[in-house]
Parts: sequence; structure tokens; C-alpha cells
Amino acid sequence: MIITDKGDFPGFQHLRAAFIAAYRGNPPIAGYWNTDVWRDDTLHISELGRCPRMQMLRLQGAPKKVRSWDALSNEALMFYQGNVIHALTVGAMDWAGILRGYEQNLPGLPEGWTGHYDAVWENRELGVDVAWDGKTVRSNNFNYWYSWPKPKDRLQMQGYLKYLTDVDHGQVEYIDRGGSNPPQVRLIDRADDIVFRIMQSLEYDHVVNLDLPPKLKPEFSLTYRKVTNEPLHLISGIYYGPQWECEWCDYLHGVQDKKTKHWTIFPETACNPEMPDKVQVAKVLKHGTEWLLPEHQEAALEWVKDQLQSYTDEASPSEGE
Repeated sequence: MIITDKGDFPGFQHLRAAFIAAYRGNPPIAGYWNTDVWRDDTLHISELGRCPRMQMLRLQGAPKKVRSWDALSNEALMFYQGNVIHALTVGAMDWAGILRGYEQNLPGLPEGWTGHYDAVWENRELGVDVAWDGKTVRSNNFNYWYSWPKPKDRLQMQGYLKYLTDVDHGQVEYIDRGGSNPPQVRLIDRADDIVFRIMQSLEYDHVVNLDLPPKLKPEFSLTYRKVTNEPLHLISGIYYGPQWECEWCDYLHGVQDKKTKHWTIFPETACNPEMPDKVQVAKVLKHGTEWLLPEHQEAALEWVKDQLQSYTDEASPSEGE
């Protein structure tokens, strides 16, 4: 429970709803807005889990791909929605008397780094302060809740925790921008040693290394199928291809066919994935596995050992967990 001056709430969505209701649908959130300006010339704590090559290209001023007016307009609306939900959450925490701080620069960052946290709130039930970071996502992303917290989101929060020395732990809340799914929260513990090593590596690439970091290597991925009339989901396919970051990278100058997923890379590209297309390695059927690309079988089997083998709909964690 979130214990506050305004009552106890099972989760943040209930606290936000109470805040909205208290102001008859128009809560005062302008003062909680994120006004921080993104800088391309510095290292960002929020990118600890992102591609090092992408970060170095940005720091070197490499040209970004030209984006359409439609894409930029859609992105502007997406970020606006995210900022509204962030400001609403921070405002609700303040209204309820549990807000410790918000949208402040991290104290003690080394030279050349920047970063600010979303919010810190007082968990009265545990008697500790907790860092909160909100991720607004599309509704269909909730189909992949079993992969949360995403590695990049975990490292981002762990980066914040390293410099928020009075904070006990962190929370990443995944929020449906469309409101169709209840939010889900993942707890994040400290990992100061890991954060320190990644920061050292990025500083080396930025200051000492004359060559760009290597391109992201292809990786395996899984799909799952739902068992008929059961809540159980089992592995249905094994794939191999470029990492998800390549598709969204500002420095991948090319065009992808949305149906075939095939990339046409422009000659002047600043970067391109090690392999341009995702391919299906195997079909996992009821009677066994059909290997479509046997040359990947040994590596795929070794990789699959450490992956989620199955999950159930009922296993989706509630917000309080």
C-alpha cells in the first residue's frame, strides 16, 4: 500500500485517479513538468544500457537520419503524453504528502556526465525513500510484460541509485499510454559496481579510444504461443537477427520494409547492423523442434537454456509487487 496524507492507495494508478478527482479532472501539473533540455554533447546516465557505438556517434556529431514530418509529429505527441503522465504522477505524490524530490540533477556526477531522476517518494510502509521512474508504452507492449524490466531500464535506474545515496531502491512503472492495461511496477536494487564499470568503459570510448565501439552483434529472440483453453504460453519460435536498437537508431540511415522487415541501407550510412534481417532459426512444435537453419542449432540451444521457457497469464505481476 502507498500510505499518504490523503489515504492509502493500492498503487500509483489509484493515487493518480484520486488526484485527478480532487481537482475535478484538471489537476495543477504545470509546475511538475520536465523542462530539462537534452544535450547531444555529453554522456547521459539514462543511456547506460544503450548501444555504446550509438552514443559515440552522437558525441562525435555524426549526421542523424532525416525523418519525415509525420514521424516527428507523432513523436512530439508521444513525448507530450509521457510528460503529462510523469507530471501527473509527481503532482499526485506532492498532493498526497509523500514527494521527496523530482526532476533534479543527480548529485556528484563526474565531469562530462549529465542525468536527472524522475521522482523520489516516501514509502511510509517500509520507512524508506524510493526512486520512481515512469515508462509510458503502447498497449501492445503489455503482451511482453514477462520481459520487464527491460535491461536498459534496469541499468538506467541503477545509474540513478548510484548517485541517490539516501534512496533505498528504485521502481520502474510501465504505464499504458492508452489506459487499456493496469500499470506494472518492477523493483530495482542497486548495482553500483556494474554502473561504475559501464561508465568507465563509455568514458574510455569517448576520451581515449580513437575507433568507434563495435556494431551490435546479432542476437537470438523468442516468440511464444498460447496453449488452447489454457493460460499457459510456450516457446513457438527461435529467431536470429539485429538487436532492437538498430531499428530505432538515429544513425542507421536506411529504409525497412514493414512487412518483410528487410533493410535497404543507404551507402552514406553512419552505421548498419551486423546482419540486416531477422531470420527464423527454428519452429518449436508440439511434437518437437523443426530447425530451419541448422547451422545455428548449437548456439541457439545453449542460449535458450537461460531464457524463459513458459509463462502463464495469471503470473503477470500486479502493481504492488
